[in-house]
Amino acid sequence: MFCPNCGANAGESNFCAVCGAKLGTAQAGAAPMNNPLEETVLWEGKPAGIGDKFKGALNSTRYKVTSHRIIIYSGLITGQETDIEIMRIKDVSVQQSVVEKAAKVGDVTIVSTDVVDGTFVLNNVSEPYEVKEIIRKAMLAVRGQMNIMYREKV
Repeated sequence: MFCPNCGANAGESNFCAVCGAKLGTAQAGAAPMNNPLEETVLWEGKPAGIGDKFKGALNSTRYKVTSHRIIIYSGLITGQETDIEIMRIKDVSVQQSVVEKAAKVGDVTIVSTDVVDGTFVLNNVSEPYEVKEIIRKAMLAVRGQMNIMYREKV
């Protein structure tokens, strides 16, 4: 049996040895991890701030979170695509102003071990805490599948 929370092989146990989740019940936002090589879309969205809504069709930025990576598409005439491997993510955080909090919009900042650009921001995302949690669960699932552990120096 595989854990619905992190995707780790839990055998016949009632709780996952990797993340501690109770087995036998699916959790919201968890990615199905039946085939670890299959890339599953977990969330898709666009910037949803007040200024972004005025842009309408001219707002060409799109975000996609999959079970393996985060993809940022941008550019109206010339396109640019940036990928962030989920296994390289170190930290995910949310920033919101008071106005953004009232509109349920915020920025999701992703810090990764990428050598070229280690910080990525998903700007003006609707329901940013839910998006952060989806990314965090995908990160834990990939780490569990690949037996990746990080130790912090003190």
